[in-house]
Amino acid sequence: MSRERRQAAPARGRLASGPLPVTSLKVDRSFTAGLPHDGTSATIVKAVIGLAEDLGITCVVEGSETAEQLSALPPGVLGQGFLLGRPVSADRAAELLSEWAAATTPTAGQIS
Repeated sequence: MSRERRQAAPARGRLASGPLPVTSLKVDRSFTAGLPHDGTSATIVKAVIGLAEDLGITCVVEGSETAEQLSALPPGVLGQGFLLGRPVSADRAAELLSEWAAATTPTAGQIS
C-alpha cells in the first residue's frame, strides 16, 4: 500500500462513522478463475484487494487453484483453494495444526 493510502486509511476495521462490522473481505472464486488473463476479473480482484487494504482488513482470494492464479496476487493477500490445500475434516485440521506446531516450535537447544 502506498504511503498516501496508508495515511488516508481509517484505523483497522473502523469507518469515520464507527466500527466496521467486518474483519475481512473475500474474493469469490468466479473472479479468480479468470486470472491472470481476463482483464475484467483482474480489475475486480485488484479493486477488492485495494478496498481491503484501504480499510485495514484482511483479504482472502478464494479459488486459487493454479500457480499462475496465485502468482497474479500481490504479496500479503491470502489465497484459498485446492492449490494450497484440499478440504479436510475438523479432526484432520486439528491434527495438521498439531503437526505444524510441533515442527515449527524450537527446542531448547535450537533457541539462540
